This record gives sequence, structure tokens and C-alpha cells, in this order.
Amino acid sequence: THNVIERVQSVYEQNVSLQSVKNVGMDYSLGTEMMLRTDVASFWNLSLMGSLYHYRIEGVLYSDPFSRESFTWNARIRNAFKLFKATQIQLNGMYHSPRVSAQGSRTGFFMTNLSLRQDFMDRKFSAILQIRDLLGTGQRESTSEGAGYYNYRFMEREAPVVMLSLRLNINNFRDKQQRRGQQDTGGEEYMPQGMEEF
Repeated sequence: THNVIERVQSVYEQNVSLQSVKNVGMDYSLGTEMMLRTDVASFWNLSLMGSLYHYRIEGVLYSDPFSRESFTWNARIRNAFKLFKATQIQLNGMYHSPRVSAQGSRTGFFMTNLSLRQDFMDRKFSAILQIRDLLGTGQRESTSEGAGYYNYRFMEREAPVVMLSLRLNINNFRDKQQRRGQQDTGGEEYMPQGMEEF
């Protein structure tokens, strides 16, 4: 990638840092991505996803050249259970390994999410209960350094986070697509964005 965009920090004045977004240089990644999806039983769909790759980023930031690299891997498991005709539950786990950035690195972290969906009125109305970071393991550490500063950050969020979403389908275009022979997504459509990544 040319002109990689990253969030970077610099010293604004004593005891004050400035965080901004900059084009920092180029990055390179080479690796593989794998996915296995299977029906373990009529009510249980299992997806295993993983990627492993060598990552390198280099460039010049605030007149200082930098070059960092790491071997990075991520893994995800998704269990979707159809308990009843209108009731589904998902249990997801994910791991992101340590990774470097233009100014430092971030430690790896593991997180689990749980969600329950109940459909009403022939799927015209749905209630979705989500529990993010079920085991409270989503915290991670990062370090960054540059001219005149070193920053250590421990990122911890309140966990678990419980959310309730209500959804009303006015026109169910997805059902029309399925009737035309398009493939079903196996229930992934009810997982709102941000449920599996932060």
C-alpha cells in the first residue's frame, strides 16, 4: 500500500500530545487467508476463519525514517445455533495477534461475543440481544515513540457490554433474492457492524 494512512502522535507542547492522521509511507503484507464453513448438525453452523501473514511498514515520519515488521495472525470461530424456527443464537470468539505500526506496536487480544435473535411476525420484526466481550478479555496494550516522547497505553473497556436492538423490516429484499436462487448467508446478516471487531 502506498501512502498508508495511520493515526500518529507527536509532542504539541510540554505534557500535551497531538494525535492526528497522516500518510506515513508504504506497507507490505504477504500471507494467506483460510475459511472453513460447515453444518455440524441441522441446527448448528460452524465457521472457522484465519489469516497469517508477514507485515512490514516503512517510511519517514516527522523527518525520522522508520521500518518495522512482524509476523501477524488472526483467528475467528463463529457458532450459529438455530434453537427454534424464529430463535437464533451466535457465540463468536476471535484472536488478533500483536502487530506493529509506524510508531510502535500493539499486543494481541482475545474476545468473545454472544448474541440472541428472536424474530416476530414472520421475520418482519426482530429483537437482538448482544453481549460483547463476554469474558472481559478485550483489553490490550500499545506503545508508541517518536522525537522527544514515549507513550504507553493500556486499553481497557467496560466488559461485558450488553445491547438490545430492535429491527423492523419494511421490505424484505433478502427473501426476494433467495427466491431468485441466491445463496443464504447462514444468519450472519443479523450481526450488526462492530459486533465482531472494534
